[in-house]
Order: sequence, then structure tokens, then C-alpha cells
Amino acid sequence: MIALLILSDEHYITSLRKLSLDFLKDHLTLEEIPEILQIGFDKKILDLIWIALSHGKKQSYAILEDCLNKKNLAEYSLEVKDAMNILKELSNSYCTLGEMGEVVLSETLFEQSQMVVKELILIEKLATAIPLSLTIHDSYFSDSLFRSLGQLCPSLRNLTVYSETRLDLSIQKSFNKLESFGQSLFFKEMSEVKSFIENLDGIKLNTLCLEGGEILDNDLINLSTQLPELIQLFLKDTKITQIPFQELKSINFESCENLEVLFLKSVKTANLIKCKNLSQITLPSVEYFNGKKIGILELVLPKAKHVILKKCNGTEDFHFFVQPFAS
Repeated sequence: MIALLILSDEHYITSLRKLSLDFLKDHLTLEEIPEILQIGFDKKILDLIWIALSHGKKQSYAILEDCLNKKNLAEYSLEVKDAMNILKELSNSYCTLGEMGEVVLSETLFEQSQMVVKELILIEKLATAIPLSLTIHDSYFSDSLFRSLGQLCPSLRNLTVYSETRLDLSIQKSFNKLESFGQSLFFKEMSEVKSFIENLDGIKLNTLCLEGGEILDNDLINLSTQLPELIQLFLKDTKITQIPFQELKSINFESCENLEVLFLKSVKTANLIKCKNLSQITLPSVEYFNGKKIGILELVLPKAKHVILKKCNGTEDFHFFVQPFAS
């Protein structure tokens, strides 16, 4: 691998940087990391940290420390030195550094407000350089901590909150670089769903994944939200919860030019207008099609411009209409 990197041109290096961390982890040994830093990979903090984080928290700091100790510190860029200091502090903190650039905040952290600020500042330093993912598993997560996230970590790309606490969603626009809000954002009431979706207006999300519990008010109010970068929308259900969209009968999409995949749990009618990149719709709630029982129906629509989906309460009443692009 190292030999290939040394001989490769700039185009190959650029392509390599786009490879998954799983690939790097499988093809690079810890001993090879210092050599990578000597062939140009230390020019960007992104490459350095991602390679280090691919080995997890326990080894990431050790990798960087070993790299810097083998050579004169002056040979490395300021970004690399800063990354070294950040990872050193995080390695001694309440955070957990997972794979794929994920930072997981611990329950203990939330019990010490001073530590919260310190940890979030460190996380923000990393988030400005790499597509960092922040995961919060704790039931103690509160509005004040969510607000702190918005104020101290506006550069977060991906945020996952596992919490049944009602969140102050009005401040989510503080995350001006947020691309993914999921994997399991939990709601208790329909009013929370409405508030959340309304406040997404204008955010450059490419992935949105929602999950909910028992809904106290099944009245769904019409919503209009602009998500120009949306690629994937998931309305999730689990074995122990009910999604807040159980009563949703129709959904409309207009001018979602980047929408590619649509996963709908229980929608009966969907109108999609000017979604030129839509390629797949998955409807797991459909049990019969043309008299035959099926598990999941997938519709591949590479040229669809206007699609109307109708699913009646019968067993075979499923109709699919496509109006292709005008020539």
C-alpha cells in the first residue's frame, strides 16, 4: 500500500482519500501510519484524523503521538499539531471516539456542566475540519445541552440524539452545516414532529431519519418545508414504538432535485413534482400487488417527473402512474 502511495499521482491520492475507513483499516497497519504522513497526507487535518479515528479512541492518540515522536515536530503542519493536542485532550475526557469520525458523549459528562463546555469546544475544533458525527445516548440530555450544542458546535455535520426528553427544536438552525439528523430522533407528540419539520426549513440536510413513540394527538397539520439538498428520508418504526406518522395518508414533494431514495412506512398517496433524480421508492406496508402477496415493493423511477401513488384499503388496489419528462 505504501509503495503505491509513493508512486501515485495527485489524482490517485485524491481518490484514495474518498475511500471508506473500513478499507484503510483493512489495508493499513499502525506501523504504516507514520509513513503516510511523510508523503503528503499531513497537508490536511481531515486525512490524518480520519485515519487515526478509524482505529478507535484507544489507539488514535497513540498513533499520532508515535508519528510525531519519530520525526522533528517542526516538520509537521500546524493543523497536525493542533489535531494532536485536541485528540490528546479528548483521549482523557468523558467522550468516546468511535469509528467513522463519531464522537459519543457519555452520561457522566452531562452531570458536570463545566466539562460540557470544554468537551464541546474540542468537538467543534474537530468538526471544522472533518465530517464529524456526534452521538448522544443519554436520557439526561436536556434543552440546555442541546442549546449548547447549537452555540458551540455549529460545524457539526451529523447529529444523532437518543433521548425521550422534549427538545427545544427552535434552535436547530444554529447547525448551519448539518447534513444528517438521525438515526433515531425520538418524538412523543405530533406537535413535536410539526415543530421539528418546520424548523428544518432551509437546512442543507441530505438524510433525515425520524422515529416516535405513542402519539397523543393524531391530527397532522399541513407542513411546507424547503429541504433542497435532501437525498434520503426515512420514517422509522421499531418493535417497541409507534411512529408519529401512523395516520399520515398523503405526502407531497416538489422541486426536491436531489431526492434519490424515498422510504415510506404507511403513506397511501404521494405526489412528487420535479424530483428529477428520484430513482427508488420503497413501500414496505404494501402486502399485495396484482393479486400476489409481497414483502417490499420497490419502484425504480430513473426518469419520473410527476408520480402519484395510491394505496386503498383493499388487498389489491394499488395504482402507480408516471408522467415522464417532456421531450
